[in-house]
Amino acid sequence: MKTKTGMLIALVIVGIGFSVPVVLDGSSEAQTTSEFTGEFETFDSKDGFETYLARADSRRGLPTGFSSTPSISVTSDAALADATGGAQQPAQDTTGGSRTGTAFETRQTNIQESGVGEPDLVKVTDEYTYYSQAPTSIRIEPQLRENPNATSREWKSIAGGLHTIQNPNRGQLNVTNTESRTGQLLRTDTRLVVYNESLVTGYDTTDNENTQLWELPLNESTSVVTTRRIGDIAYFVVRERTARCPVQPIETRDAVECTDIYRPSISESTNSETVYTAFAVDLTDGTVEDELTFLGSDAQTAVYMSAESLYVSYETSSFDIDDVISVVLDSDEFASDSATAAELEQLSEYDLSPQAKRVEFENIIDRVENPQKAQQNISADVDSYLAANKRDLFRSQIVKISTSDGELSQSAMGSVPGVPLNQFSFDETDGELRLATTVMETDREQSENDLYVLNDELEIQGSVQGMADGQRVYAVRFIDDRGYVITYRQVDPLHVIDLSDSNTPEEVGTLRLPGFSEYLHPIGDDQLLGVGESQDGNGKVVLFDVQDASTPQVADSLVLANTYSTAVSDSHHAFMNDAVHQNAYIPAGDSMYILNYGERTLTQEEIVPAGQSAKRTRLYNDQVVVFSETQLTAFNRTSYAVENRVSLTG
Repeated sequence: MKTKTGMLIALVIVGIGFSVPVVLDGSSEAQTTSEFTGEFETFDSKDGFETYLARADSRRGLPTGFSSTPSISVTSDAALADATGGAQQPAQDTTGGSRTGTAFETRQTNIQESGVGEPDLVKVTDEYTYYSQAPTSIRIEPQLRENPNATSREWKSIAGGLHTIQNPNRGQLNVTNTESRTGQLLRTDTRLVVYNESLVTGYDTTDNENTQLWELPLNESTSVVTTRRIGDIAYFVVRERTARCPVQPIETRDAVECTDIYRPSISESTNSETVYTAFAVDLTDGTVEDELTFLGSDAQTAVYMSAESLYVSYETSSFDIDDVISVVLDSDEFASDSATAAELEQLSEYDLSPQAKRVEFENIIDRVENPQKAQQNISADVDSYLAANKRDLFRSQIVKISTSDGELSQSAMGSVPGVPLNQFSFDETDGELRLATTVMETDREQSENDLYVLNDELEIQGSVQGMADGQRVYAVRFIDDRGYVITYRQVDPLHVIDLSDSNTPEEVGTLRLPGFSEYLHPIGDDQLLGVGESQDGNGKVVLFDVQDASTPQVADSLVLANTYSTAVSDSHHAFMNDAVHQNAYIPAGDSMYILNYGERTLTQEEIVPAGQSAKRTRLYNDQVVVFSETQLTAFNRTSYAVENRVSLTG
């Protein structure tokens, strides 16, 4: 890779099963983790674009009643509400990117990487707090919790809005302005940016008037995946709802022609249902500095960004009806039925659409002597083949695109088996990418979990494979030379991986406990706070002692009764850590739970009523403010006494 000056930003496209060649022998031997390497290239014409999509479409689908390719259930942090998962580092969203905790920093968004801003519902400046309250409805009569026998419901619609709130002083809360526009928020020292599915708008926050400076209208066929911010540059990732060209994600900019759309430069087509565009925006004036458009799949997208790299992940599938026919022919299913075998041989050579070939395959099977038994045997053969070849079939392709000062350009490519859960499965440290994946997530018998270390050329340096058979990744945290992975299906194992040697990472410790954690937050040098659910579905917080990597222990745990999970399950932005007072703030239902984790124990300090569906917390010196769907609640940071409430219901 050529040497570059300035900041390196890498955009990584990840997709399962990038049509890598495999041997269809049904072997159950351990498969290799072959790597794909290559470059990006553009299409030479619109016909070339459409031909590629047609070939990609032929890679889809299995016959009815047979095994299907696994699909990871991942929610991107794109929409206009919350991002998902757990956070990567305990840093706060500060313009300067400092990791040290100050009173001002604790007002900011709980982010993944220091210096990389993330969109959220609440943003704070020196003087004002901005809260994007989504439209909602509230119960007015009857109060169902007070009258369980009531049969009718009456609701009041709340329009929501973007609220400007003067930062609290001695319990005073003053909403100075409310606008109808809502969405996700980004901020710099002088700008507030609001974006939703149709519009990106920049405001000047220096004059206390929130003067609108610029806007970028998005095409109605465009969906925002998410954004990240470094300094005054925001990196947007958007996608089209259908794969077509030309594309015009921003209405006021020229369309992207077919010949400017990138794809990996390999002979095989991968499943491609959509077109992604990454574009860099100068938040000062709304100038689009650069954009890069590429083909991908619309299945379960996640975005990770460090101070040096940007990664976009999506899953695709490479196991199709032709592969099913090959598996059947390689088995002995029709060894004594030469006529059926001949029909399948002939079908495999036909140039048909995958849908038509699937129908013909099912018709052939329906004509055998015992079609039900044949179908069962074929399903078993396919399952066995998928299990034996899962790390070759279901892979994540990784494409790296670099930028300097907002200029995007392609850089390198690699792949690993499995699919990352979300942005928090990634970590970039000292030029290396650490990545946790799940292989065959939906198969309760065959799923496994891996961890890979890649160099800056995205070549695999080392790996840990086969963690927790039959489970999937629920949370990941990388801290220095350790990786912490939570997997779950019936129990919640915590896996501790030693990453001190990139070539030979090693799982050195495992801890099994009931329930599961969806978010891990480091507490000091040797503790982790896990937030998730108990076995009975209530919110649960676990304090892990990881001082000895080989013997991780539960220092303490606490179930939040009658909570039915927490807002942290929806977004790591909902979690707030007060390191000064050793308190964790966890919104759950209509309340804010305050847990103290000092002395290696968990103590429930207080439950503060916060209005319908508590969302976020911000700390202001000696005060705490909770933001819910219906109100703002201010209380004392040490006594927890409520000092003010402001209704947002109109």
